[in-house]
Amino acid sequence: MATSFAVVAYMIGLFGTLVLVPGIPCYLLAALIRRRRTSLFIAVAMLCGYVGGATLVWNLLTSDWSLSLSTTFAASVNAAKYGHPTEHYAQGIVIGMAFGAVLGAIAAGAVTGLLCRRKAVNAHASA
Repeated sequence: MATSFAVVAYMIGLFGTLVLVPGIPCYLLAALIRRRRTSLFIAVAMLCGYVGGATLVWNLLTSDWSLSLSTTFAASVNAAKYGHPTEHYAQGIVIGMAFGAVLGAIAAGAVTGLLCRRKAVNAHASA
C-alpha cells in the first residue's frame, strides 16, 4: 500500500512539476499582457504556493538530515559519491518536495480563484 502511494506521489510530483514550471511563468506573462488582475493574482498565488509547498516539505522532512538543499539535489542523482542509502533518501526528499510544491500551487491557485470570484460576484451584486 505504501509503495503504491509513493508511485502516485512520484508521478504527481514529476508530471505536475513538468507542467507547472513552464506553465506558471507563461500564465503570468499572458496575464500581464492581457492586463487581467484576476489571472495575475492566480499566477502569483500559484508561484508562491509552489515555493511554499516545497519549502514546507523540506522543513518537515529534513529534521534529521544533515545535507544542504544543493547537496541533497546532487546526492539524489549520484550514488557513486554519496552511497546508495543516501541517494535513495535524497531522492525521496526531492520527490516529496515536488509533490508538496504541486499541491501547494494547486491549493493556492484554487483558493485565490475562489476568492477573486467571490469578490467579483459580491461587487456585481451590490452594483
